[in-house]
Amino acid sequence: MLNRRAALEFVLLAPLAFNRAVASSRPRKPAAVARFPFELLANAVFLRAKLNGKGPYLFSLDTGSSNSVIASELISELGIATGATFHSMGAGSDMNAAARIDTLEFDLPGGIKRAVSDGAAVSMSGLWQLLARRFYGSIGYDVLQPFVVEIDYERRMISFFDPKTYSPPEQIFPAHMYGRYDPQVEGTIQAKGTPPIPVRFTLDTGAGGTIVSSPIVDKYDLVSATGNVTKTQDKGVGGAVPTEVMARLSAIRIGSFLLDKPLVALSRDKMGSLANPAISVNMGGNILQRFTVIIDYPRQTVSLAPNRYFAEPFRSDASGLLLSADSNDFHKFTVDSVIPDSAAAHAHLEPGDVILAANGKPAARYALWELEEVLKANGDDITLSVRRGHKIFDKKLSLRSLL
Repeated sequence: MLNRRAALEFVLLAPLAFNRAVASSRPRKPAAVARFPFELLANAVFLRAKLNGKGPYLFSLDTGSSNSVIASELISELGIATGATFHSMGAGSDMNAAARIDTLEFDLPGGIKRAVSDGAAVSMSGLWQLLARRFYGSIGYDVLQPFVVEIDYERRMISFFDPKTYSPPEQIFPAHMYGRYDPQVEGTIQAKGTPPIPVRFTLDTGAGGTIVSSPIVDKYDLVSATGNVTKTQDKGVGGAVPTEVMARLSAIRIGSFLLDKPLVALSRDKMGSLANPAISVNMGGNILQRFTVIIDYPRQTVSLAPNRYFAEPFRSDASGLLLSADSNDFHKFTVDSVIPDSAAAHAHLEPGDVILAANGKPAARYALWELEEVLKANGDDITLSVRRGHKIFDKKLSLRSLL
């Protein structure tokens, strides 16, 4: 029989010993070739890397891009020579002018060095306005392809593994590589009153939101099946302006993972990737950030492990304000339009109004995406300082979710 002290030690230490034994019996994840932090900006993944021996500069990590892309506005600063101009089809309906780049040499944190060819220079200033930061381009499949890439959204860490020594996790999804570079996994989406719709989810770490392609939207009449509001027209790569409405689906399912009432955009594009039947749903960071995502490029598999954000509700705009940031002053926020019967409409805000502060915090403290996040606080009251012509005044908004 154990005395009191021995019994207490057994109660305290036995679970620890058991956990150590279990942990030691599990296969250990091999050491990463490189591991480094990233920034999550407007739900997209950004990291710092050197380019052609200069920098480091801020780049997006874009699993939705086959080739790495450089911001054309910064070509002269980077001292990069470009070749012939061609046109690429962007996410919107516009054709995007691009210039070829023969060789790019990336030096990522942790000693990852990759020289790639057939890069492109494309305008990205439209995205700078959203982030209130200049970034220098996107790192795509041409850099990522030799590795197993783990993106830990909760800890904001990226890890690169050597596929020769990497042991895949137990639960993996076969990945169809669209265009040989873009991982897609199978699942379903569901709108109110509709049966589950089989789709392929295209994993796009360079996108902040999730978009259902126009062929799926049209085939299942998702605009009618879901309540929707007009989306703010955020410009994308190349200045493309997608035509979308926002909607709240009933559910998204991937394997055993069920996401409740996710917020998505419904594409109305007639041209470009979102009008392509091969793209069912372009899954961006508003969903991906709820997981640790592992893309095993050589084996063409994907693993998803839910993190502590998995069950958090998907927040939508609660103001009715559609805002834009100035192309020169990223912190000058102008009201483009006001959604009828919204908090902004009830407060009598008007197109052309300039937002100077939110709850006393100056506009200079926000990026556009950060201000948009503040305006998603359903049920809260917020006071906006507004300039209209030569007049400055305050408006109180009682925020109410529009979806």
